[in-house]
Amino acid sequence: MDHCLYDLLIRSKSGELDCKIPVIISNHPDLEPVAKMFGVEFRCLNPSNKGNKVAQEAELEAIMEEYNINLIVLARYMQGARPYHRAHDRGVKIIGATAHYATSELDAGPIIEQSITRITHKDSVKDMIRKGRDLERLVLAQAVRWHVDHRVMVYNNRTIGWDWCKLLVQGM
Repeated sequence: MDHCLYDLLIRSKSGELDCKIPVIISNHPDLEPVAKMFGVEFRCLNPSNKGNKVAQEAELEAIMEEYNINLIVLARYMQGARPYHRAHDRGVKIIGATAHYATSELDAGPIIEQSITRITHKDSVKDMIRKGRDLERLVLAQAVRWHVDHRVMVYNNRTIGWDWCKLLVQGM
């Protein structure tokens, strides 16, 4: 998901996202050059903690406290088994992306943003991956924007977007 990281870093640096990204935390060092390119600190979790979820989460919490972090974007947290290849084999007509808050149950958090894009019989797996990555960037950026702008809240495991509420108030 480095495409999403690049996108968020660019949007943050350009002022499009009203947030500062002070640190990139990973369990592997391959994103360190990206962090350096954007002048962001990089922390690689201790490899000896790999497989020890409690130790890794304690290390992560310590870094979050050090940098006073109030939003974490999890990317590469769950990797599917070649979803675009399977979708291509099944002949799907749409693919989608979802950004949601994390909970203890995988993929069960309140949804912040979702979108879809059409797929045709002419699209190869490579086309689907490109379309999916484009969609992931847009959906994640929108979700982060709404969160940092305080335009989304959680109620009963659902989100309420303030854009809709604002429209209702303005229309009255």
